[in-house]
Amino acid sequence: MEINGLSLTELVPGAITSVMPYAGQKTAASEALKALVGAAMPGPNRSTGREGARVVWTGAGQAMVIGAALDPSLAQHAAMTDQSDAWTVFRLEGQGVEDVLARLTPLDLNPGVFKRGHAARSLLGHMNAIFVKPANDAFDILVFRSMARTAVHEFDVAMKAVAARKALVCGPENRGAPCVHPLCTPRTPPVQTKRRFGARIRRSGRPSGRSWTWPCPRQPRRPGRPCAAHRRGSGGGF
Repeated sequence: MEINGLSLTELVPGAITSVMPYAGQKTAASEALKALVGAAMPGPNRSTGREGARVVWTGAGQAMVIGAALDPSLAQHAAMTDQSDAWTVFRLEGQGVEDVLARLTPLDLNPGVFKRGHAARSLLGHMNAIFVKPANDAFDILVFRSMARTAVHEFDVAMKAVAARKALVCGPENRGAPCVHPLCTPRTPPVQTKRRFGARIRRSGRPSGRSWTWPCPRQPRRPGRPCAAHRRGSGGGF
C-alpha cells in the first residue's frame, strides 16, 4: 500500500524466535548467539544485527531473533520459543513516517530521540506492538498475526489523514513550488523572525503568534510573508 510517498509492506522474515537467557547465563547466551547469527543480545530498547538476522530487545532479560533459525545448542544457555506463526511484520517507510506513527502510538519517535537501531514495545492503536528502526525514514512494526487486518486499517487511516492534512495546509496555490511549511519539511523547519525592542531575533520551530512570519516561495515580492494557505494557520495550532 502506498499513499503520498509513504509505503506499507508486509515482510516475511521466516523464523521468529524468542530467547530468554537463564539466570547467570546472559553473557554466555550472548556470545553463543553472536556465533550463530552474527548479532549479540541487545541492550534495553536496542536491536543488533542486520536485515535477515536481527536481534530485537523485547523486555527485561529477553529478545527476539527475527529472520534466522537458531541452532538447538543455544538451549543450554537460554530458553527458546518459536513464535514464527504468532507475529506479522510490517515495514512503514517514507519521508514523514513519524507523522503517521504519531497518530497511532504514544512513543516519541522523533529522529533525534528514536534513532537507527532503536527498538521499543508499546501500543499501536489498541494493539500491542514492537517498533524497530532499521534505517532512516523506516520502521518495522510487529503485531500479533490475529490483529494484522486491524493494523492495516489503522495504518491506512493514519496515512490518508497525514496526506489530507498536508494537502489542506499547502493548498493548490503552492503546487509546483517547494513548500517551506514545517508539516511539509519537518526535518528542516523554516527560520522565523520577530522584532522585539528593536532587535531582530532568529528562532526555529512552530508559530506561536500572528507576529511570526514565514518565507514563502509563492510570494517573492513580499519575502517573509506566508502564502494564503499558511497565513490561515499562522496563529499557532500546528
